[in-house]
Order: sequence, then C-alpha cells, then structure tokens
Amino acid sequence: MKLLIAAGGTGGHLFPGIAVAEVFKEMNPAGEILFIGSDRGLEREILERVGYRYEPLSVGRIKGEGFGQRMSTLFRLPKSLWQARSLLMGFGPDVVLGIGGYSSGPVILSAVLSKLPRAILEPNAIPGFTNRILARFVHRIFIAFPEAFRFFPKKKTRLTGTPVRKELSEIGKRVGAGFSRPGARTAPLQKPFTLMILGGSQGATALNRAMVDLLPEIEKSARTIRIIHQTGKNDFEWVLEAYQKTKIQNEVTPFIENMEEAYALADLVISRAGASTVAELVATCSPSILVPYPYAADDHQRFNAQSIAEAGGAEVILNQDIGERLGESVFYYESNREALRTMRESLRKIRGVPAAEAVTRECLAMMVTGR
Repeated sequence: MKLLIAAGGTGGHLFPGIAVAEVFKEMNPAGEILFIGSDRGLEREILERVGYRYEPLSVGRIKGEGFGQRMSTLFRLPKSLWQARSLLMGFGPDVVLGIGGYSSGPVILSAVLSKLPRAILEPNAIPGFTNRILARFVHRIFIAFPEAFRFFPKKKTRLTGTPVRKELSEIGKRVGAGFSRPGARTAPLQKPFTLMILGGSQGATALNRAMVDLLPEIEKSARTIRIIHQTGKNDFEWVLEAYQKTKIQNEVTPFIENMEEAYALADLVISRAGASTVAELVATCSPSILVPYPYAADDHQRFNAQSIAEAGGAEVILNQDIGERLGESVFYYESNREALRTMRESLRKIRGVPAAEAVTRECLAMMVTGR
C-alpha cells in the first residue's frame, strides 16, 4: 500500500502529515510513503531527519499576496500541475492526502485527473482557501474543530482532530491517569515553575519581545521560574543574549527537537494558536496562554484559540494586549496551581480517539473501496 501526503509551507501543515505517516507505517510496515511539499520552508530538513522520502513542488501562494505574486503563482500553476502529475504517476499511490499548504492544490487536482482516492485535512477552525476549493473534489474531509463543519458537505466530513505524534498523545494519556508533570508542584514549592514559549516552527517575534521584556520583572519577583523558549532561527541570538543577562534558569533554542520532553516538563505554555500547536496542547493536556497571530488568513488563529478557551483549556490574550497582560497572567498561574489543574482536566475531557489513528483508518478504508 502506498500513501502520498501533500503538505508544506509551515510546520503546522507538515507535522500532522508526519503523525499520519507514523501510524500508517505501524499498521503497514511494508507500506510506502511519499511527501510532496513546497520548494521552500522546513520540509526537506525535517523530513530527512525523520526518514521520509520528500519531493519538492514549484508552487506559490495566492491568498494574502500582492497582485504581482498572485499573477506569478497563476502563471506557474500549469508547471505545478505537470510536476504533481509526474510525481503521482512515478509513485503510484493508493490514496492521496492533502493537508493544506501550497502543495495540496496541484497534488489533489492531479489525483482527480488520475482518478485516485483522495482526502484533505483541515486543521483550523476556519478553513483555508485551498481546502475550501478542494472540498468538492475529494472523497473525505477531515476536520479538527466542529466550527469547520459549516464550510464542508457533511456527508463526507469527519471530525477527527488534528493528528499529532504518538509520543505526545501518550503524555495526555498519562495526565488522564493521574500523571503529574515533573515540574508540577504543590506546597511547599520545591521545583521551578516551568514556562514553555512557542512561536510555531519559525518563532514569533512579538512573543519573543514580550518574554524578554518580562524577564526583569520575573527576576525582581524572586519567583522560582524556569523558561524553555523556542525562538525561531531569526531571533535566537538576541533572545539568548537577553537571558544571559539574568539569573533565570532557561533553555533557549531556535527549535525544540524533543517536544515530548518539553511538554512533559511545562506547567504552562505561551504560544501562538496555529492548528498543529493547538492540537499538541490538547493531546498533551497542556494549559496555555494563546496569543493568536493577528495577520493569519481569515483570522483563523483567533478562532482556534477561542475554541480551546471556551472548552476551559486556555486563556486567550490578543496580540495588542500581550505587553500589558502577559506578566499578570504568568504570575497568576504560577501561584494558582488549582487553575492549571482545572485547565488540564478540561483538556482531558475534549481529547478523543487519537486523530492520526482515525485519519489513517479512513485512508486505509479508501484504499479498499477506491473512494
């Protein structure tokens, strides 16, 4: 059996695909997997690290771009379709799964021409432009949030959640069984309260600046706080330099390699509200302060964050309010562990069947039925 996954542009599109690939290989050790992604971004580096075959596709964005970029993308579309068709014919997949990003469009449309079983995953509460168009051409639509149902035909839409890696799902199971994170404490307080700062796979400058601005206040408070901070490559040097001027216990890195360990240690996560990150927060039952990226297409990060906040698993701070409110919220949760336990329990209640398993089983069924 062969599975082709079209995903790329950001980690939020790529990581759910990797989670599905892991489960597919567990269920079909002899199965083959091919990723097709954009010819830019983190795809090649990440996929080579985890050992999956990857082919780039020359494709650009349309939504949210200027007139010149949109026209360039449209002119490149025939080439992208030709490349995608060639890759499909060379690999011969039994099913094609698109997870948004720049590459999904040409790959799914090529799968239509090749009459292959095909599906898309929409990880956001407000669907992206590409998936709204592709919905009419696929056999299955997997969604992460109930809010997305209204955009798609109900007959072929399944509420699965966003796939996350098995190691992260295991953390959430342990929380449900009474597991206490290594950093979680009850009085008397002996271990550091651990914050994890995530801006997505490429970092978030607004979050980085807000945390750096907060460091003197944390140090002055004499609270025992440890910070794990993923900065992204561009901001790493200056953020690291700011931490080095303090005595705060920290781990500053451009990109966190061992996410399962980081989530297990974190008492509270401060993050953007990208679909992949929100899915990981739910899977690991991690309380969070979510700061939606204000320029995300259709403001989808705000809807992602609100969905989790309404379930009781997160606090939402808008980007323009982060400087004013972040310190107050951090100190509140540091001294109020019961609030964190309540958030963790709320997240545990909304965890369902692991999404990667649900999506993979549907894909396997499509391989058998041909649709």
